[in-house]
Amino acid sequence: MFKNILIKLSVFLIVVLLLSKTSLAKEPLLKVGVLAKRGVEQATQQWSATAEFLSENIKGYRFKIIPLGFEEILPKVATGDIDFLIANPSVYIEMETLYGVSRLATMKNIGLEGVGLTVFGGVIFTKADRNDINTLNDLLNISSFMAVKENSLGGFQTAWQELKKINIDPYTDFEKLIFRSKHDLVVYAVANGEVDVGTVRTDTLERMAHEGKINLDDFKVIGSGYGEGIKNFPYKVSTMLVPEWPFAKLSHTSDDVAQAVTIALLEMQASDKAAVLGKNVGWTVPLNYQPIRTLMQELHLGPFRDFGKVSLSKFFDEYWRWIIAFIITFTILLVLLSYILKINGKLKYSEKVLTTEVNERQKAEISLAEHSKKLQEQIKQNSLSLAYLEKIRKFHELTSLLITTLNPKALLQKALDRIVELSESEIGGIYLVDSVNQTMSPFVFHGISAKAMGNVGFGESLPAQVVADNKRRHIKKIPENCILMVDFGFAKSCPKELLMLPMQSKDKVLGVIILGSLKEYSDDD
Repeated sequence: MFKNILIKLSVFLIVVLLLSKTSLAKEPLLKVGVLAKRGVEQATQQWSATAEFLSENIKGYRFKIIPLGFEEILPKVATGDIDFLIANPSVYIEMETLYGVSRLATMKNIGLEGVGLTVFGGVIFTKADRNDINTLNDLLNISSFMAVKENSLGGFQTAWQELKKINIDPYTDFEKLIFRSKHDLVVYAVANGEVDVGTVRTDTLERMAHEGKINLDDFKVIGSGYGEGIKNFPYKVSTMLVPEWPFAKLSHTSDDVAQAVTIALLEMQASDKAAVLGKNVGWTVPLNYQPIRTLMQELHLGPFRDFGKVSLSKFFDEYWRWIIAFIITFTILLVLLSYILKINGKLKYSEKVLTTEVNERQKAEISLAEHSKKLQEQIKQNSLSLAYLEKIRKFHELTSLLITTLNPKALLQKALDRIVELSESEIGGIYLVDSVNQTMSPFVFHGISAKAMGNVGFGESLPAQVVADNKRRHIKKIPENCILMVDFGFAKSCPKELLMLPMQSKDKVLGVIILGSLKEYSDDD
């Protein structure tokens, strides 16, 4: 009977084992890639417990650690061969930039006395007796510098960033730039005077002193740290503090699974096997990794090797639409400008031609005006000459009267009429001298009546004076009540001036010619 019980129990155990294996085989396997900075074996020992912790706390999934070298991470992430990634911050930033990896949590690294730290930095140090090296600027005068590795964030890159701020390029400004694969070796090299200055990750000096390997008083730290968490940071630091390693998910990983992983990591305790073997005290919410991105951009690391550099092909690939639009716009503007310049040239030429024509026209107008003025003057002179000649002609006609007119009175009447016509006179009359009676009698008239001209004695009368002196008289002021009135038919007016001229024949005064004008006589009259 006991034998039968053993057989049944064995069968039961076999069935349970088979069912367990079948169940495990059905659970999806999630691969966690881990940066194996100290080799595959060390990474497997350190992180396998974390995979077991996640498998136990997230039902329905199995997790497996995949140790990866630096050069293996990029192709694994690019092809999606892993689902999660644990790596140093600079590797994470590169994967985030290139493939959209996103952080879920930040590791709380275990420090001395079990203190959990989420940030770290770099320490730049020299021997305590180097009195010539006290500040970062003093590094301008050193000849040798040692760091851990070129890709070590705390062991070189954070220090490099500080050197760059004071315009020091460690690759060209130091006679010797030496890399040692381990932090302890850098410390020993500085202690032995092998190099002037060295840099390692924070906590290295304190850990070695705690282990009795060195005396902290033998070293001098150059520079001072800064950044988030600097007030509570327990170690000597010379650089910016940066976040610790992140636990990140790849872009293809389910958000639900990522959420479950994040919760499990945040619930991990310092006493859990995963934390102890992982040399941490658990995980915290993801920190800000932007300072590391800035560092990599400034130092042109990883995906930022060409950051700030402009290549013609990249520029064209990125801005070809704008370039073509600019070329088209510039061509159109160039054509328009050419057309405008051409039109402007024509306008200037037309303006020049018009200006020349206007100037010539103005000169012609001035010349025409001068010529017209001269012509007008000539016409005026000619008119005056013609008028004068006409007067002469008419005066000469008087001589014909002596031949054609035999009656003396008719002769004198015609002569008087002609004289009044040729002068500016309106009235006229002729007195004849009667030497026997010593009087002058009116003989012929023009424009006035015989009543206005009576006999004049040889006394003090003006006509008598003209006869006596044999000289003309020009009377410019005539009384308003004079009887020598000019009759216009509708009104009468007294002449303004009078001319009295002696009428002679062979030096004998025969009488007086009297002329009157409503206006002033001219010299010609």
